[in-house]
Amino acid sequence: MTGTTSFDSFKGISATADAGDVSAILCLDVTSVDLLDKAGGSLVSPDRPDRQPIRVELRAQGANRELRISSMGAEEGYECAN
Repeated sequence: MTGTTSFDSFKGISATADAGDVSAILCLDVTSVDLLDKAGGSLVSPDRPDRQPIRVELRAQGANRELRISSMGAEEGYECAN
């Protein structure tokens, strides 16, 4: 795999202040990411969307209650605008 990802939008879904939990959907920009075969050819479908939605669960941790990713995965049914 080559390239890097970044997110370019953040949509808050829910937050629990007491517990320090936050749920959000991020649109992950994968335009510079490629998956290569042994010969160096791309395995990425030309139909792959440039931006992909992922759901991220954040949890406050440590003495400073910093938000850290506790889980993340694909978010079905959400479409990132181009």
